[in-house]
Amino acid sequence: MEDYANRKAQLPADLKQYAKYVDKIFTYEGKRVVEERMAINNNFRPTKWMAKDVWCRGIIDIGVVGSNKAYLLDWKTGKRKPDSDQLMLFAALAFAHYPWIDTVVTGFIWLKDSKFDKEVFTRDQVTEIWNEFLPRLQRLEISFTDNKWQAKPSGLCKNWCPVGRKLCDFCGV
Repeated sequence: MEDYANRKAQLPADLKQYAKYVDKIFTYEGKRVVEERMAINNNFRPTKWMAKDVWCRGIIDIGVVGSNKAYLLDWKTGKRKPDSDQLMLFAALAFAHYPWIDTVVTGFIWLKDSKFDKEVFTRDQVTEIWNEFLPRLQRLEISFTDNKWQAKPSGLCKNWCPVGRKLCDFCGV
């Protein structure tokens, strides 16, 4: 998909049905972005991907950044499971990297299901977006500093938990 979006190659026969997604996003006016790495420091300023001061990173699979609006999308190949957090984070990174845009349309393209989930964010929401993430990050920072990690159930608990049944409070939940 990346090579097709960058016009370096045609899609193989088994992926040709996905060309419509690339072609559609590139009908929007603006700078094309493909596999764009965005990083910011803890002052919410853009920085290099591997900079010493990097605090948050995200990779945009495909998108277009226009004069006041950006469309930033992520390919999904697995089971459809929308994640507003990832879409919010894309928007926050975009607002830091593209100070001229006022609106970010983010979305997941679910390739297996031919579905599209989207969310729209405005620059006025940047503080609200970060206020959603910062309390979680503060908890992680405390855990990292004290080397004490709170157990938390996840979709991996039942069959894939590396902790093991005897040590995990959530095993078998």
